[in-house]
Amino acid sequence: MKKDFALGGALSTLADKWHDQVGTLLDACAHISNHLDYTQNAHAEDEYWIATQFKFAQLDKGFEERAQH
Repeated sequence: MKKDFALGGALSTLADKWHDQVGTLLDACAHISNHLDYTQNAHAEDEYWIATQFKFAQLDKGFEERAQH
């Protein structure tokens, strides 16, 4: 009968370890997600500037082609 109780304690310890590890994994995923959100927001203005520059480059190219004809 004591073996059954020892097994129960071992399973309880195992469940506690799994719970702790799942919590650690969730914290790590949240940290990564927060970092990705921060990075996206931090570079949003850079992305807008780059996209704008490409649009202006295309406009300039169009004017240059018309001037040659």
